Amino acid sequence: MNGTFPPLVAAYRRAGRGMQSVLFRPFDAVRWLKLGFASFLSLLPSAGLVFFASAAVLPGGLAGWREHPALAPLLLFSLPVVLLLGLVIQLLFLYAGSRASFMTLHMLLAGDFSVAGSLGPYGRRAFSLFTGRAGLFLLGAASLFFLLVIPAWMMADAWPGTAWMGVPLLVLTGTVFLLALGFIETIVSDFLAPLMWRRDLTLSQAWARFLPLFAARLPSFAAFYLAKLALGLAVALCLAAMGFFTCCLFFLLALLPVLGQALLQPVFVFFRLFSLAFLEAVDPGEGLLPPQPDTGSSCDAPCDH
Repeated sequence: MNGTFPPLVAAYRRAGRGMQSVLFRPFDAVRWLKLGFASFLSLLPSAGLVFFASAAVLPGGLAGWREHPALAPLLLFSLPVVLLLGLVIQLLFLYAGSRASFMTLHMLLAGDFSVAGSLGPYGRRAFSLFTGRAGLFLLGAASLFFLLVIPAWMMADAWPGTAWMGVPLLVLTGTVFLLALGFIETIVSDFLAPLMWRRDLTLSQAWARFLPLFAARLPSFAAFYLAKLALGLAVALCLAAMGFFTCCLFFLLALLPVLGQALLQPVFVFFRLFSLAFLEAVDPGEGLLPPQPDTGSSCDAPCDH
């Protein structure tokens, strides 16, 4: 355990100093907006998941077809169209989010805050990241449909009075599976995308490089995600307090596209650098972050020179 916590402490300190360097030394509102635009694109896939989460209400809607048989043809036609349209939009969101991952890394690690310059060089790597994330999404959507929606519909049809007894088991099974997929997606975002950016790797090559380190330092990675969860809860409480103290004005500003993400850049940049600094702490050979300057400055991320 002696080697578990020092990397966390070092990563926390370096991410904090790096966030200050990127955002406040000097303060540049245009830079915040560009980073906010990249964060907005990165969050688009999460917004799309809300649509597909609503698939959980399908069993109740399908069970009501018998009460309105005249609407059955319309529903049978419209449901596939809506789901297909939602799937296409979500895949576009995933592609935009994958490009935005490399945009953010380029801005923070290369110190180039040009939107066009940060999008151009990473098409092949972004497409590899997109295909992996799209596969995870399709697997999650299929699991939601086959592990929860269809079984719940069948139980409601066969045992209307007692179907509710099997719902908790279905929900637990679906939740565990989706949480596992979500954890994989988190690893991809936290560690694999930076390895792809730095080493010019495909997603499969990044997995091959990362998994031996993950297995060798499993306690450290477990401590990292527990610390990240604790920090996330603390940040959420602070943001909630700011919202209430400003009579919900802060909440309204945070919901604005791009501007809201720009306002929250200290949070986004800190957590992005936190995972990078941690990976470098457990494996110094990766060299993801720029080296610390020899001038005594605390700038641990790209500074303005």
